[in-house]
Amino acid sequence: MRNIMLQPEAAQTESGNESNARTLPRIECVPRPGTPILGPSPIPHSPHLKSLELTRGCTHRCAFCSAHCPSGLAGGSAIYLYSNTAECLAAELRERSNRPWAVYVSPNADPFPPLLEVQSEACRTVEVLASHGIDALLMTRGYIRPSALQVLARHRERLRITIPLTTMDRGLAFAGAILRISSPARASNR
Repeated sequence: MRNIMLQPEAAQTESGNESNARTLPRIECVPRPGTPILGPSPIPHSPHLKSLELTRGCTHRCAFCSAHCPSGLAGGSAIYLYSNTAECLAAELRERSNRPWAVYVSPNADPFPPLLEVQSEACRTVEVLASHGIDALLMTRGYIRPSALQVLARHRERLRITIPLTTMDRGLAFAGAILRISSPARASNR
């Protein structure tokens, strides 16, 4: 395992407030364990849909979600980033005779948390899928960085992005900001 120090840009939350960023879990980059990289569909009876995890754990720590930092780490203070996901995916797709029509990227954690390293790996993964003619399904409550949006825009024909709105109530949206999820107003302007 290798610890990564966050760059100042990577550590900033969507509001740019660096003091909140210090409470983000640290990232531990680890090689992807074993093969195959593509897992079963998260949606029953969808054999042509596969899943792929970018991380183990999620930085958002939403109160209603079970994808928190992995247990066994002190205070849930780290998430694991599978740093070689795109490379492993490309190798697996080259060898597969029956490719899926779509891959749900990171169904158990947000692929666009406020961490540059995770967003970069999500973009590299989307590029590999698109180069093989496979759609990428993404769901995020996070703020997608402009550099990531540029990559996603290049592959928009192969993307399906869901942005769940927790609430349109301003008071509850403020609570969402405390949880580091994108505000409804910001999410609807994407």
